[in-house]
Amino acid sequence: MDQSIRSLYNANVYLNGNSTFLQTEEITLPEPKPVEIDHKSLAMIGKVKLPTGFDAMEMKIKWNSFYPEVQTLMANIYQPILMQVRANSDIWVADALVRRAPVKAFITCRPKGVAPMGIKHQDNSEVENNFAVSSYRLEYDGVNIVHIDFNANIYMVGGVDMLAQYRQNLGLL
Repeated sequence: MDQSIRSLYNANVYLNGNSTFLQTEEITLPEPKPVEIDHKSLAMIGKVKLPTGFDAMEMKIKWNSFYPEVQTLMANIYQPILMQVRANSDIWVADALVRRAPVKAFITCRPKGVAPMGIKHQDNSEVENNFAVSSYRLEYDGVNIVHIDFNANIYMVGGVDMLAQYRQNLGLL
């Protein structure tokens, strides 16, 4: 087991190749959540849940203020956005920083509309956009952690294609 301590904080978000440096306050990446069915049999003392696919993926970004160019992009609910999130992971061993590794997320998403603004006395406005996600790939230090693409029937874990036989059985290869 690895005895290192890893920290991950701060990131830069790119929308269609354009940096949002100094604009993004927080991002919640998609969660590939399986859809499951109950399997039961007369001989079984209980039920088991079996995965049948995935639920719709969503994500959100919280902006540190109102940016009209960003919200104009968010207003077009018919145009997908190619998003990239780039972060840094510090790797520590025995209180020494021994390495820095890149963390990258590649996302194809569709905005769910212009965000409502929260405006407070003597405080910056809060703006949060939600997105419907059709493709998500997460990499750590160049290694594919997960890649899921609903439109292409791709589901890879650790670089292993989990749906190769499924696509072949459906005649999609």
